[in-house]
Amino acid sequence: MTVRLRSTAGALALIALSAGLAAAQSPAGPGPLASVVNQVLALFPKVEGEVIEVQGQSVTLTIGRRDGLQPGIELSLFRQGRELKHPKTGEVLGRAEQQLGRVAVTDVQEAFSTGTLVQAKDAKPGDRVRVSAGKVRLTLVTFVTNVRDNLAELVVQELVNGLNATGRFQVAMGDQVGALLAQERIPVEEFLQQGKGLATVARRLKVDHLLVVHLTRAQNRPFLEVRHFAPPRTEPLLASTMFVPSSIRPTPQGPGSVSGRRDPTEP
Repeated sequence: MTVRLRSTAGALALIALSAGLAAAQSPAGPGPLASVVNQVLALFPKVEGEVIEVQGQSVTLTIGRRDGLQPGIELSLFRQGRELKHPKTGEVLGRAEQQLGRVAVTDVQEAFSTGTLVQAKDAKPGDRVRVSAGKVRLTLVTFVTNVRDNLAELVVQELVNGLNATGRFQVAMGDQVGALLAQERIPVEEFLQQGKGLATVARRLKVDHLLVVHLTRAQNRPFLEVRHFAPPRTEPLLASTMFVPSSIRPTPQGPGSVSGRRDPTEP
């Protein structure tokens, strides 16, 4: 099997967004890849809570299903410190924060949840957790197997459009990922299936959230696999698959030229 890296630069260059679209987080509207976009969006609810119990590597939190939490979500763990005051007015501007690591949510109840410490230590009751309300930087990398490049570009364009339209993400090109895998002699198949090399990618390219798109063929039809990784964890937080909707297909525009077309009747 030959797997090739597909540059996302061309697709992203076609996408122009107004800053006003990013005012609020909202589910993706009707579109052929809306289900995938909404699955990615669900990994980043705007929540903040408190640690109420610590037992070894397990912690119990004050946030749960009613707050939009679900198993697999990763939260930043931090400890609040002294108040920060304006030197002249004495106004409290906020609190100093000490970053402690991350918590991977494993079980979610209606009003509370439990999780496992990830690269964190010395957690104690009273520490806080959150998913930042700011834009999440997603690094997107695309691999293509037995699918035409023009179709791959249309799929990536549709996906990035959907992610950006939620107002939650800043999508960055991950073309350097493929080059780094080749440099480190890490087979793409092992990267896709086992997460091999993720720690190297995170360290060298400063990647926190990696969205891996693999376009291949199944039952002689274009097939889409989307995985979300939060390095250095090698288990994907999201693994979604679907056939590429027939509404996403290249349309010939004359000799040697191809443009994209999506059937407006396709949900």
